[in-house]
Amino acid sequence: MVKDAGLACKYIIANKPQGAPVTERAIPLAIFQSEPAIRKYYLRKWLKDPSLQNDDIRNILDWSYYIERLGSAIQKIITIPAAMQGLSNPVPRVKHPDWLHKRVMEKSATHKQRKITDVFSVIHKEKDNDNSESSDICDVEDIAGKTPIFKQPIAIANKRKRQNSEENELENANKNWKDVLGSPPSMGQQKKKD
Repeated sequence: MVKDAGLACKYIIANKPQGAPVTERAIPLAIFQSEPAIRKYYLRKWLKDPSLQNDDIRNILDWSYYIERLGSAIQKIITIPAAMQGLSNPVPRVKHPDWLHKRVMEKSATHKQRKITDVFSVIHKEKDNDNSESSDICDVEDIAGKTPIFKQPIAIANKRKRQNSEENELENANKNWKDVLGSPPSMGQQKKKD
């Protein structure tokens, strides 16, 4: 249908001229409402068939074109969604397109390669001022040697044994803290006098 200011024209697709593009086989429907002499004149001219005797619309229509269009509409609405859901073709007269079998096999395949976008996912950053990271996020090094339980390193402290520690403790116990530690450091910088 073509619409313009004050113009509305509906078309049909004719079966003649054979092999011509669809746009050249379009005939306005209004011609079938005109007088028989005018109708025959223009149909012979547009169909490029001077021997045209029968101007019935059912003989002029390109039925294969309309059956194909109806079939593609049925495929989009009924058969393709049914096949994607694993059902058999509910309209056996309308064949599945060639690409559909491959798409259904990819969808139902058990051993298929994953897409790179399936491996990664978006992590939304929290706008907390804690600057703390989530426990789910780990480094690349952690992925390589991933264990079910993260082991935290244990701190080992080695103490050196002092010689005569017992004697020093007894002596220091009786002394003032200033005598044991010495005088505190001086405040600020001081110049040494020579």
